Amino acid sequence: MERKTRKEMRMISFEYLSRNIVKVTIQGKVQIGDFSAITPQIDNVIQQSGKIRILVDGSLFKGWQSARAFQEHIHFVMLRHRKIQRVAIIPGALWQYAMINMAKRFVTFEMKIYKRKHIEEAQTWLLS
Repeated sequence: MERKTRKEMRMISFEYLSRNIVKVTIQGKVQIGDFSAITPQIDNVIQQSGKIRILVDGSLFKGWQSARAFQEHIHFVMLRHRKIQRVAIIPGALWQYAMINMAKRFVTFEMKIYKRKHIEEAQTWLLS
């Protein structure tokens, strides 16, 4: 069995759920450059649909490897936040709830928090 190094593994994965709805799964500690892996797909959905809705599964998210990685995450969102319509978030730790509530003050899109066991409800909300 071949073992992947950290540079070969992606901490952020992307999945299309519909024409303008995507699922982004964040696992482990995000490093510099991790968001660049999904940038083309996210930007393509925005270009095709005008607005995007996102399901973020952060249930296995452990934070950022560095302040620069955190900065890149914020920059990624801020460049696109006017094109984001709704975000359903599944946090995995208490500190994430605080971060989400703080972020709500700085973005123009709707955000709702769901527990992992309510992922279907989150998808229904994104579809509505």
